[in-house]
Amino acid sequence: MRKNLNEYFLRERKIDYYLSLESVKDKMNFILNSFGLEGPFLVGTLKKTASGAIIIVDLIDPYKQIRLEKKIVEEAAITNTAYYGMGNNKDDVNAFVDEKVLFKFRPDETVGKQGILERGNVLRVVYGSIEIINRENINDLKRKIGIEPDIAEHSPDLKVIKNKKGNIYYNNAKNSNLIKGNISKKNKGSKSIDLNMSDLLKKQKKQLENREKNLIAKEEQITKIIEKLTYQEQELVERERFLEELGLIEKKRSSLSIKPEGTFKVSQINHDLIQNIQQYIFTNTHDHLKYETEVIENFTASLQTNQMIILSGSSGTGKTSLISAFSKSVGASFKVIPVQSSWLDRQDLLGYLNPLSKIYVSTPFLDAIKEAKNDEERLYIICLDEINLAQIEYYLADLLSLREHQEGIPLYSKQEYSFYLEEIKWYVKNRYNLRKEDDAEKLLKANLKINDKDIFKYSQRYNNLRKYGHNLNIPKNVRIVGTMNVDGTTKPLSPKVIDRSFIFEINKQNINLEMNKDLKEVFVPAENWSLSNLKIDETDFIKKLKEINSLLKECNAEINSRTEKHIYYLEISYNNLKKDPMEVHDLIIMGKVLPKINIFIDDTFNTHYQIQNEIEKLVGKKSKSYNKVTEMIAKSEVTNVFTYWG
Repeated sequence: MRKNLNEYFLRERKIDYYLSLESVKDKMNFILNSFGLEGPFLVGTLKKTASGAIIIVDLIDPYKQIRLEKKIVEEAAITNTAYYGMGNNKDDVNAFVDEKVLFKFRPDETVGKQGILERGNVLRVVYGSIEIINRENINDLKRKIGIEPDIAEHSPDLKVIKNKKGNIYYNNAKNSNLIKGNISKKNKGSKSIDLNMSDLLKKQKKQLENREKNLIAKEEQITKIIEKLTYQEQELVERERFLEELGLIEKKRSSLSIKPEGTFKVSQINHDLIQNIQQYIFTNTHDHLKYETEVIENFTASLQTNQMIILSGSSGTGKTSLISAFSKSVGASFKVIPVQSSWLDRQDLLGYLNPLSKIYVSTPFLDAIKEAKNDEERLYIICLDEINLAQIEYYLADLLSLREHQEGIPLYSKQEYSFYLEEIKWYVKNRYNLRKEDDAEKLLKANLKINDKDIFKYSQRYNNLRKYGHNLNIPKNVRIVGTMNVDGTTKPLSPKVIDRSFIFEINKQNINLEMNKDLKEVFVPAENWSLSNLKIDETDFIKKLKEINSLLKECNAEINSRTEKHIYYLEISYNNLKKDPMEVHDLIIMGKVLPKINIFIDDTFNTHYQIQNEIEKLVGKKSKSYNKVTEMIAKSEVTNVFTYWG
């Protein structure tokens, strides 16, 4: 097994592979295999640098008694130093300077960049593990790391006692009574004989070498058997899946938890989680991204409402980076789909059926939807990057409608799907002469001859047919987020898109944060991100908005039933975060009401002033929405367009 694992790690000893490992356990296994170590212990000389930092150099493998002098990955320098730091009260390190010490190591968690790894600096000394090596404690240290001592005690009176069974015991004057008593109890009639220590050690070494050879041979034999069985199992699973999908045998169901290893599950979305996300993003992103608490709250609350989210802002403000880093901080899966200016219809987003090959040609977006369907416990955030590079209604209209209906949208006709399926079934039954119920079971055990061109073609068609189907539904664990820049190269948002979205701006963030390496990764299950099936109540805030609905309607910002539902969900989400109600109302007006406003005006139009007054009554003059309306009014006096955009 060890040989097989070593061969595997030699193939994968690349910097990118090491940096992709997330858990400390995986990194430790990688280091042990790369260095050929049997355990997490090393011997070295403790040194103190001019800056006061403690390091351990001239590293030795205590198990093989050889210098380390190996590389963690092919591209790295030789590793021969372990970093301790500036000192710790668990170790009196000053007493160990220039001494040989035994210590325990772990992966250096500060290694997150390629340059550091290339220098070979991957080992960190575990605090409290350093022990000086001397004649008095050598055997205790060996036992500690799992090595049997060569002799029981260092003593000039050392004698070796061998019993009839060949067991070796050690005796000296200091504790002879105790050892003799133990020997006499275990082995009656044993006699003491003086042996030549050198010959005895050679004999034991030879025996160990022979045992090691036998074990390696058996391990190689077992490895070959396991590989063969694994291959046969995979082959059977593929055959079984193929027959299950054809409906020839009954499909088996299984339910597995997908909580990532090394994370803890979060049952509530609250203010503590917001703080954790903010700190995690700053600490763990390459550029140490900073986002204000309000930005994290807006994104969190809008995700729970299951409406489309659009992040607006100038280029370089971190819109896409926010989605990516946020996803990682809560254990969600992140998929980015760059929108192209050439997109003209839904085929660019959802794919199409090729009538010649009878294969559905998918897209990264559709593949992400299908992946989410098979991973329902995890939240999937799909980002349509620069969503308004193309006219959104051209490629997104069906998807916007789909989110409000349960029946889904057709990718192609159901009749065509059924025809293709029956054609494949007919071929398989005739290809294998299936006539009875138990014939399918015989086929499962037989060789399907996938190398046969025809069966491969039908198998490929069938897998494609079942994977994509003819009808598309968006799983409950999917959230769609768009990023957009407002400039001369982009298309404006239509009222249909705005009405179905929550929009908030991201500006350049200017806050101070401190790194927190003690943060644990969290996993927030998909079910915690949903507020569906809530009974919609008319809150006081919704009532107040309805009172000014006639004014809003004049500016194309009517509060309809869809908007009312979204506002209610947003109020619930923000309340779970313990935000001030006035701030919540201000954010909702900014994200759901004002973006709808877009109207040409003349000198007789004064509704915008009335809306400004009503917003002042609702959330005050210091609110963001009041300042935004004031800015919109000022621009309208020049352009004769009262609008949120531009």
